[in-house]
Amino acid sequence: MSDTHALGSPLRHAFAAARTIVLTPHLHFPHHHPAMLAAHVRFIKAIQPDLVLNLGGLCDLALPPGCDDSDQTEIMVERADAVKRDYFAAVRSGFDGDFWVYDCDTNQDDQHVCRCGPGPAGPSLFDFDGFGVHRVGPDSILTPEWSVTHTHRDMKNRLVAGGTAIALARRSDRHTLCAHTHRLGICFETTDTGPRARTLMGVEVGHMVDEKQLQPSPGYARPQAGFGILESSGDRLVPVTIPMQRSGGFVYNGERFT
Repeated sequence: MSDTHALGSPLRHAFAAARTIVLTPHLHFPHHHPAMLAAHVRFIKAIQPDLVLNLGGLCDLALPPGCDDSDQTEIMVERADAVKRDYFAAVRSGFDGDFWVYDCDTNQDDQHVCRCGPGPAGPSLFDFDGFGVHRVGPDSILTPEWSVTHTHRDMKNRLVAGGTAIALARRSDRHTLCAHTHRLGICFETTDTGPRARTLMGVEVGHMVDEKQLQPSPGYARPQAGFGILESSGDRLVPVTIPMQRSGGFVYNGERFT
């Protein structure tokens, strides 16, 4: 995996050139919401962004209740095949731009350990190279102003959407993208006043999970479905959050996607 922590990384260069970036939230295959994901994929193919960044939570490889270790390989392969068929191949059927996946080994909390797709078995299971999907290192600096993180185990999730991300932004002193909370929102924090004023942004990009299948633990209660977009405005990237209905539908720039 290429080093995406450094400011000279390939992702940094891709971000610098991008005018529209689609931020895909946690999917948690096989607990993803098929209608939401299908609408999201159609959206990507319709608007042809410069870059797609999946913010982790790609696939749950934890064993279901009642299974033992002898079932693990079969379950991992089955779920990885679903990711490749319903996500990677679906996106690549109509989008050949930059495609990145955030790489972290575990997700959620100690009570719900979930592999996020990559990890040691990731390259062979998910065929990242075959689909032209690059991996983003944990806690990566995307630009001098933006970073992406999963979260930190000593950081409690805030109940207000965007609250966890702005706390992480405060730590890194950069605008921060975060998907771990399953909440959808942007928080702003301004320091100082007048010409010395500076505003940090914390962006949480929701989820596309079927909540009937994957019940959140207390720290992840009251989630909001949706995804995010970063749009270039001059020399700045401006975040936008897109709420999704339970049917999978949503509106962007006055156009409805289903």
